[in-house]
Amino acid sequence: MNSEVEHFWVNADNSSETGVFTIERGEGKNLIVTILNNQQEEKVELRYLFREPIEKIDEEVLIAHRGTCYQPPFNDEGIYPANTIPAFESALRSGYEGFELDVRVTKDKRFILSHDEDLGVISRVKRTVKTMNLDEMRGITVTGSTTIPEMQVFSANALIAATLPSLEEVLDKFIDDPRVKTITVDIKPDPEEDILLAAEYDFKDMSEENQNKILFLTRTEKVAKGLKELAPHSFIALEGSKGTEVFDEPEKYLPEAVKLKRHSHNAISVNARLMLTIFDDYDQSVFEMGKLVEIAHKYNYKVVGWTVSDEDRMNKLREANIFSDYVLSDAPFYKWALQVMKYYRQVKQKNN
Repeated sequence: MNSEVEHFWVNADNSSETGVFTIERGEGKNLIVTILNNQQEEKVELRYLFREPIEKIDEEVLIAHRGTCYQPPFNDEGIYPANTIPAFESALRSGYEGFELDVRVTKDKRFILSHDEDLGVISRVKRTVKTMNLDEMRGITVTGSTTIPEMQVFSANALIAATLPSLEEVLDKFIDDPRVKTITVDIKPDPEEDILLAAEYDFKDMSEENQNKILFLTRTEKVAKGLKELAPHSFIALEGSKGTEVFDEPEKYLPEAVKLKRHSHNAISVNARLMLTIFDDYDQSVFEMGKLVEIAHKYNYKVVGWTVSDEDRMNKLREANIFSDYVLSDAPFYKWALQVMKYYRQVKQKNN
């Protein structure tokens, strides 16, 4: 717990009220949260009983999903297109500790940033990623966000356009940035051999320190194995989109739980948004999510929860003391910070 780390907050109802809060150790095993704003300073001492959840919430790595971008209906406050360098910079400046990006493989086996194979979704270029070489794609102007028809999410133009970046450009700009704890690379479906050829270019000579900042999201064990050989100090998560895959296919996601040999991945990516709504009963939804995190941690897997954006789901996780290792969020950072402040105050009330 580092008392020198300041977490910024702003009152959503009164933007002139801003401040920071810090966490430090008090006497014995107690913690002291110091809350400062432009009017007063408040110190809250937390007893040992509530130390563990407070530490866990502080240890979660909060990651901006595709950067801080214009991505309705999840975030209509961003001004940049998703998966662009200005969106990533905006996320880091606002307080996020990292960002997630989507990559696809070009014709010449390089990674370009795009959620969709069809470039017409995000730009005026009516071609697909796999039909173009990387050099042909440099300089393409991106204006739109992604399209996910099954979620009723359709591309919308951002207020400010940006240039389509390659993964190489993003890593060159951000991998050594001290603000960045994690860059999450979501590898979209492509032939496994092509994915590993593209990954070799960007990760083959990466230092151990920088590998520790990389969190891969992949859908197949073959790709996970190749990434582990290429970047053994990175985090590699098998991703599930339904939320319940860990229970449906434990032999794939948590092989040790069914007495099988561990695979190449060391993390699990869970659709927490669906997991918290998939069951009709609220208590069952929360219980299943908590059980999933508990089992994963038992076998030393990191848990990636995505995409937690609305206040209701944030509150569900906090009320049940459920903490992922990484949280992907579409929400502006200040909304998350205010939710954390609310949680701290609830802990204080329980402690009194």
